[in-house]
Amino acid sequence: ERQVAPEKTTAPHAQGPFAPAPTRTSAPAPSADPADQELCGVGIVLSQNAQGELVVLSMNEGGPAARSNLIKKDDVLFTIDSTDVYKQNIDQVRPLILGLPGSTLVLGFQRPGMRRAVHVRLRRGNIKTDLKNIPNPSPRPSPSA
Repeated sequence: ERQVAPEKTTAPHAQGPFAPAPTRTSAPAPSADPADQELCGVGIVLSQNAQGELVVLSMNEGGPAARSNLIKKDDVLFTIDSTDVYKQNIDQVRPLILGLPGSTLVLGFQRPGMRRAVHVRLRRGNIKTDLKNIPNPSPRPSPSA
């Protein structure tokens, strides 16, 4: 009968109450914690202009922003869920836009030539998985060739 020496989990000098806990080598079990779920956005592409404003450059076709038909190219982002984001950079704004699939947010825009802000409530989702079966509420005409 062959004996196998037990695996060492701590260095020889790290004994006693302050010794590190043994490390696990197996992958953790899947978690139901929302923080572990994949985050998604609303399909909007923002760009910082020369004045430092975040402006709508484009929207992903079929995404929540495009399907709303309320956001236009060159709209200036002012608020996200009532938080002032005017002239913040993309890295500061991204965590406010990203969230769990199906959650909502309200984006506030200033449109060039308009005095009143435009506020748009959107539901976050991934175009490929979450939104594929949701019809566009107001279909746009097909572009002519």
